[in-house]
Amino acid sequence: MKENLDFDNPAGRLVFHVFGALAEFERDTIKMRTDEGKHASALAGNFIGGQAPYGYVKVKNPSGRGSKLRVVEKEAAYVRQIFDWYVKEDLSYTEICDRLNSWGIRKGRSARSNSRHTPWHDTSVRKILRNEIYIGAYITDRYIKRNGRIIEERPRSEWKITRFEPIVSQLAFSQAQSKHKMVNKRYRGGGKETYMLSRKVVDPLTNKTFVGYLSGKKTKNYRRKKLTLDGRTYRTMSIAARGLESFVWNHVEKALSTPERFIIEHREQARLFSRRAGLEEKLALLSTAACEAQLRCDRVERDFYDGLIDTQKRDQLLAQFEPEHRVALNEQRAAEQELQMLGNYEQGCEDLRSAAKRFKARLASLTYEEKAKVCALFVERVEVIDKNDARVATAFLRFDPTCGIEASSEGRTRNPQPDAQTELSEPKSGVGGEFCRTGYQSIDNTTFCFKSSQTISGYNSM
Repeated sequence: MKENLDFDNPAGRLVFHVFGALAEFERDTIKMRTDEGKHASALAGNFIGGQAPYGYVKVKNPSGRGSKLRVVEKEAAYVRQIFDWYVKEDLSYTEICDRLNSWGIRKGRSARSNSRHTPWHDTSVRKILRNEIYIGAYITDRYIKRNGRIIEERPRSEWKITRFEPIVSQLAFSQAQSKHKMVNKRYRGGGKETYMLSRKVVDPLTNKTFVGYLSGKKTKNYRRKKLTLDGRTYRTMSIAARGLESFVWNHVEKALSTPERFIIEHREQARLFSRRAGLEEKLALLSTAACEAQLRCDRVERDFYDGLIDTQKRDQLLAQFEPEHRVALNEQRAAEQELQMLGNYEQGCEDLRSAAKRFKARLASLTYEEKAKVCALFVERVEVIDKNDARVATAFLRFDPTCGIEASSEGRTRNPQPDAQTELSEPKSGVGGEFCRTGYQSIDNTTFCFKSSQTISGYNSM
């Protein structure tokens, strides 16, 4: 169509806006149809993620439409090795890349043509460790996007999950995600003196850290100053370092000198450990049930869209299927959480055994400064709280699998420098009160810690 249009007058501006609205309508219609086609393809079990990830190759769907994923066993073995290096050997992305490249392993057959058979980089390893496809789940409709940018994550019940053959176990993948979330923030305090539990003692009611200080008699103490939070005033808490440090070190020493006995004393999670096989089987069944429930809901929506059922029938079917889907998802999350806790427990026990082999022979000769460095490695935190006119300390111990040596003043390190031998000023054993309870703790479902509690004496409140 050729027409002289003057966009300076009302008629020209009207035509301009009409044409613009039609173009926008056509664009949105094309996008909607494309999304519906992808959704239908995913429901048919096809992979719609573009390039096949490392460890997989695309194969034709037997139905004749779309492509599925098939495991490439040689590459899958390297994927499992990457997860083992990351979770069990605590290697970083760079160290994993260096090891893969030193072994002469290159990117797989399904990589893009410009990166096929090229060396590994950090981003490639990170993508593998974060990709749910390796547990057999490709997720669509997970995020709400605007102009190509992620705005927020949808509720899990709205995700569309396509199942493929997994390469790694749910347990290994959960452990890898747990490690991603670990963040250790450390703050210095206490002046020039060395404190065995520096930056470790915390008041759980205020989430404030205790700072070491010397009293007028030059004795070491830990203190959390007076503060006001949400209109409530918390008095200053001051604890004698001798009793608190003795309690914590006794448990660190027991763990490193007799790890098997220590594990037995902290066996609250043994029931979960004995349920491992049942949990894995249950999780597989629940994942299938949740996927089938989602497919039923999707089928109802598709039939309604195609005009096969009316609104009343759709609402009736959704009222039946959506509660089933929610129940299956909730049970699946509970099973995943239990399995993740079990994985953290198993890894914690192995880390303890590994650390004990390296430290057991040296425990008796450690100086006070060296004990402080050992605590920097293995003590996650020490919570102090008042309960029923008594002050109770709870120590959370976590044993780093790479702890071959001492910790630096900044915390855990791979390359510490040897420190000069200094005089040991060790508190007497047994000072601090009566032993109360032992157990385990999985902090935020990410970090496994052995937990021990004890009533602490030798303190004052102000």
